[in-house]
Amino acid sequence: MAAVRNPCTKITMVSLPTEIITDEILPKLPAKSLVRFKCVSKSFNTLISSPKFINLHLQQSLSSSVNRLLILAKEDRSDLYSIDIDSSDCDTTAVKIPLPSTLDYWLEYGSVSIIGSFNGLLCVGLKRDIDEFEEYKQVVINPSTGVFREVPYKYTPLFGNEFRVSFGFGYDDINDDYKLVRVAENAIHYHPYQGDELYNREVMVYSLNDNTWKLVENVHRPTDSLQTLNGVVMNNHLLHWIFWGSWWEYSIYCFDLRSEKWVDPVPLVDLFTDPMADFNEEEKNMRFIVRSLGVLDGCLCFTARSKVSNVVWMMKEYGVKESWIKLVEISSCLHCCHSPCCYYFDGNYGFRQGSKLEVLVRRPCNIAGFAAGLFWRNIGSEANGKTEEIRGIPVSDQACFFTGSLVPIPGSKPIISPTD
Repeated sequence: MAAVRNPCTKITMVSLPTEIITDEILPKLPAKSLVRFKCVSKSFNTLISSPKFINLHLQQSLSSSVNRLLILAKEDRSDLYSIDIDSSDCDTTAVKIPLPSTLDYWLEYGSVSIIGSFNGLLCVGLKRDIDEFEEYKQVVINPSTGVFREVPYKYTPLFGNEFRVSFGFGYDDINDDYKLVRVAENAIHYHPYQGDELYNREVMVYSLNDNTWKLVENVHRPTDSLQTLNGVVMNNHLLHWIFWGSWWEYSIYCFDLRSEKWVDPVPLVDLFTDPMADFNEEEKNMRFIVRSLGVLDGCLCFTARSKVSNVVWMMKEYGVKESWIKLVEISSCLHCCHSPCCYYFDGNYGFRQGSKLEVLVRRPCNIAGFAAGLFWRNIGSEANGKTEEIRGIPVSDQACFFTGSLVPIPGSKPIISPTD
């Protein structure tokens, strides 16, 4: 009886020039497939592991609009999920991302958050509440290659009555180093309109290459305080946070990963002039609450909410105040118990540029009796404000866009999850 051949062995590539395979076909494949292809032959393993090919594949992935994922997390859970946002319909399947079993101490009674992703590396934060004190831990993962590196635990000093900490993740392209920034503040007093009275602000930078933390700033009694959860990266190396001072004076601060210093703030549009600001002249309180930052089509954006509307503002030309435009506005409807259109934007969910201009919006739970969920909101001229639900995914508080890559992590280890 003749032996049955594996159908895969019938595939031959001798009819194609080698450079077509290595330069045009393989770089367009998903990173996870390429990891499996390393087992095909020694030559494939050598090619796919080479820095030249890794960079070629990365540039191809970043410039294309395929093989993209949305990473999801819920603030009181210890699970991460990914969904394919380029599927042909909105019915998607959420895939659980395995986390290292070495993090069981943090995962058992803690929660997972998304700090950021860049070039196929995902920076994840873990938090545990111990005796009314919050402990923080971070890990850098490449979900495509299945490797990770734990960031050394760094104690966060606690003073005063209020405490907040924020992280940002980006790439120092001059030194070819991925860096994590931690901004920690201790407040003495909190005032909802006049700003916090702060005890100190501490800024530390972690280098993935050096595997060390470095204190770069320690300011006593700063005059403004953190408003946004995580820093948003632009141009590889610039991390942005929203700060606010007295009487809702917002500012966008920028931290340069190359110099590891704060640089000139990004000018913010004057929200007092917006007719939807709902500004109370007597109390001089709330016009818009600036909630979060994001990036859409390479432009810095922020979301703002008032009692009557949710707005996404976009800075068309980076650093130019006059280039801010109101991209889209949705009625809040939070006062209405009948409408299903109670959506709001959140920069932690990011934005995307597809065949149509779309932003990701969220409907929180227990609003007008409608279930929580994520939705694509079409805002192109022909879209007419259509909102399309992303079905088949878990309820989430955080999300970020992710493109798979073969980028290595210095000193990494393979992920061995409890199910392995």
